[in-house]
Amino acid sequence: MRFYRLWDIIGDRKRGIKGILPISRAAWYAGIKDGRYPKPVKLSEKTSAWRSSDIEALVERLNRGCWNKQANEGVSNERK
Repeated sequence: MRFYRLWDIIGDRKRGIKGILPISRAAWYAGIKDGRYPKPVKLSEKTSAWRSSDIEALVERLNRGCWNKQANEGVSNERK
């Protein structure tokens, strides 16, 4: 299983790493708290990462224009 670290997702200018998503660290963690973005997995006491499958699903959802996972789940449930 592959994991992404935070700098892989949002980038790190000091390290020259271009992020997957153009988002700030604060906005990323706010999105996790709100349920818009996936929660991290603890790899050790001081190390968190995100499953590649979760990040790839997020990118796919964002590419489809679904910005808020919670809102979109509610819409799909109403249509059923």
